[in-house]
Amino acid sequence: TSVAPYVLERFDSKMGLHDAVSRVSKHMKRDFHKTLDTFVKDLLNAGSSTMCPRGMTAANDATAKGQYPLDYETISRVAKTMDEANLPTLGDGRRVLVATPTGMKQLKDDPQFARYAHDFESKNPLFNSYRELKYVLPEWYIFASNTLDKTANSSGVAIHCAHAIAPGVLGIGM
Repeated sequence: TSVAPYVLERFDSKMGLHDAVSRVSKHMKRDFHKTLDTFVKDLLNAGSSTMCPRGMTAANDATAKGQYPLDYETISRVAKTMDEANLPTLGDGRRVLVATPTGMKQLKDDPQFARYAHDFESKNPLFNSYRELKYVLPEWYIFASNTLDKTANSSGVAIHCAHAIAPGVLGIGM
């Protein structure tokens, strides 16, 4: 779970069947990407702005699992707040939202989101062929990440955070 030296046993290093350089570089590449992911996630978690789902004012408001799910209304309010703050967008007018797999499932189960997504999956902009890119909305490119923080509140309910990203500006939403 942490970056550590990669050890080659003396016996393995003398065997010509294994390419030691490629084995070590594969692990170093993974460690490099994990390090970058951790740095960016920690930077995003240090954000000062947090938006909660409707009715939730603090992390301890949730007393049961799934009580305040990620929904279209929440991400729409995040987009509105970012627009009102005159935060920049990408060239096509969208920003980036990264959510946990639990948040992605909650969004998928949201009735309002489902109304926008139900017809013509092949032509629907909410579905995309990229594996990492889960949905495309008028305001967002939505990605899933299983490395985002999940923190238990005083009731033992896991609070999942999602990150809203504008070019040059970062935001966080619970």
